[in-house]
Amino acid sequence: MVDKVFFEKLLRERDQYLHALIEELAAAQNHPRQSQIEDMAEAKEGDEVLHGREMAAREELAEVHKALGRLEEGSYGLCLECGEAISPERLEAVPYTSVCKQCATGQQN
Repeated sequence: MVDKVFFEKLLRERDQYLHALIEELAAAQNHPRQSQIEDMAEAKEGDEVLHGREMAAREELAEVHKALGRLEEGSYGLCLECGEAISPERLEAVPYTSVCKQCATGQQN
């Protein structure tokens, strides 16, 4: 049995962090452009990196929201693959995970 209050707090904190990060990354992509070609190339490369980080943060945020839904419905902490309990250590490390370590690594019994 997982500590619902503890993991809800972890997930909500991660949700807040990711929202702030997405806003920061989006704002950084909207910076004024330089007129020199080298500066423009550098800015474009930087924007691609920022965009990639923003997309990764958005994907993680979606997983956090799914985990909050599982928490609300009572299935949080159960592996979606095998139905076994996910270890508390794994949930603390990745609170939005939906699979146990064995299923994640393909080591089902």
